[in-house]
Amino acid sequence: MTDSGEDRCRLEPLLDVWRTKDRLHTDDATSARLCDLAARDPAIREVIGDLQPDEPGNGSVWASGVTRHDGTAALLKLGARDAERQWMTSIDVATTDVVPRVFGSGDLRGVGWLVLERCDVRLDRTLSTDVAAVVRSAARYQQAATGISAATSTMDLDEVRANLIGARAQDCPGDVDRALAGAERSWAFITAECGLGVNHGDVHFGNVVARQAHGPALLIDPMPVSTVWAWDAAYLEVMSGHPGVIRQFAGEREALGLSTADDMNRVERIALGWVAALWWRIAPWRHEDPAWRRKVEHWVQGLES
Repeated sequence: MTDSGEDRCRLEPLLDVWRTKDRLHTDDATSARLCDLAARDPAIREVIGDLQPDEPGNGSVWASGVTRHDGTAALLKLGARDAERQWMTSIDVATTDVVPRVFGSGDLRGVGWLVLERCDVRLDRTLSTDVAAVVRSAARYQQAATGISAATSTMDLDEVRANLIGARAQDCPGDVDRALAGAERSWAFITAECGLGVNHGDVHFGNVVARQAHGPALLIDPMPVSTVWAWDAAYLEVMSGHPGVIRQFAGEREALGLSTADDMNRVERIALGWVAALWWRIAPWRHEDPAWRRKVEHWVQGLES
């Protein structure tokens, strides 16, 4: 192969490593190939060394190593989305103890990468103190986001309706038709009460790590979305199973000098119902769980006509 052919090979996108448009294959062969390419990439080598394959994620490939900067134990994530890279880097610059330290990011032949501080401790969603730690960090994430200009998706009324329609198509418990009839009124109310701002977008305990037991909670895998602040709070409440998270979140926002809402009862009902419909739509494997079904029905019934 000529030098120019070798150069083209180094630059060509890695099209065959993708399972979907934003999730990698994570079989042993693909993981080994990507880790080998990463270990030989000059930009990655400037940031992290001693790379060893680690456990893959859901659509991402990971390798462990140490940073060139100061020898900190670190993880290389391969398959990081553009918005994820922008927001993790920006939040790390804007504040402390909300995300793991970010040592570098870039693109390897179309595969985004991030180098993050290695934090192996996981928090316990059954502990109210750990829930409080996640609430605190998520509220601080929203505070830091007010000063950041980076790409986000937008959740609007059309998306709310689409989630409700998708949930109804899967026999969601509760009166979804009633919720759809009231969606426009609910949207007008909750946006007036809560305003619109950037949310982390995927706050649950699977996306939280820590340096030590009980926190601080460090958020990973953001799916940044511009919507009402109560979305992150309701998402965490539904996913953790702890009641009252939205009010805890409001308290943290108030302590940070951020706006909350006057009619918290109605905000709670709307946000919880919408998140419940989303999760009924995207998690059909949970439909046969009687306890989950009862919770979803309760939350969806809380939506207004």
